[in-house]
Amino acid sequence: MFSRHNRMIGVFYMLADAALALASFWLAHLIRAHLRAARPLYPAVYYLWIVPVALGIWIGAGVATGIYREVREEELRRAFADPLKVGFIATTLLFALTFASKAEYISRLLLGFYAALDLVAMVLFRLLARRLAGALRSVLTGYRHFLVVGNTPEALEIARTVEANETRGHELAGFAVVQADTALDAPGTRFRLEAQVDQSGLRRSYPVYALGELPGLLGRRVIDEVIFAVAKDELDKLEDAFLACEEEGVRARLLLSFFPHVISKVYLERLSEMPLLT
Repeated sequence: MFSRHNRMIGVFYMLADAALALASFWLAHLIRAHLRAARPLYPAVYYLWIVPVALGIWIGAGVATGIYREVREEELRRAFADPLKVGFIATTLLFALTFASKAEYISRLLLGFYAALDLVAMVLFRLLARRLAGALRSVLTGYRHFLVVGNTPEALEIARTVEANETRGHELAGFAVVQADTALDAPGTRFRLEAQVDQSGLRRSYPVYALGELPGLLGRRVIDEVIFAVAKDELDKLEDAFLACEEEGVRARLLLSFFPHVISKVYLERLSEMPLLT
């Protein structure tokens, strides 16, 4: 459920790195052109072909090393490690290419300035993005509110994961419990879940609702996704809840922990109009 956030932030970082690479090459050319001690620089037209090549090498190195696959703005180490990794690989490839092409008119000093400036720019951008992470996420991906249904250990684990990703724009709205078969057992089921939530290690307490309250809850509160992590014998009680989610346009997810653990991949197929879980 974090893939949408990762994709959008990754694309944003990639575009930012591309813009920084272009700006760094322009600045490097400007600095090199004003160095009187070095040999005269060939006109800028000689470098038109190397600019997109350098840009492609830098972005390609970033994609190959996976720095855009899952951006962790809160990790200070990656603000330095990712640019250093990309810079080393891309600089090596760029110099190897220029030597192999025997383009003697290309200033190696200019390429060195470009590599250094781009490395500094990438680091500074990531440090700035780290400080503005909240505003950046709200603009790019917005905030998403999750309701977790179930009193299983997996439900609490999902809640802890959502809570741990609050800085990435995810907020836990609360829990819902599947009603017991008898009215006598219903309060006990809810109280047990409340006790489990209190002892789950979550940073704060969250409201616990009965699953029958879900239609009204979706109408009066902002809930973007409902995650069902229920026991196998509770599945037949979820039909009304799924219908309520569909009517309100709320995404519903079902944890498949009730399947045997030997199943490694699960995906949806269709036989005519009939959905099949494979």
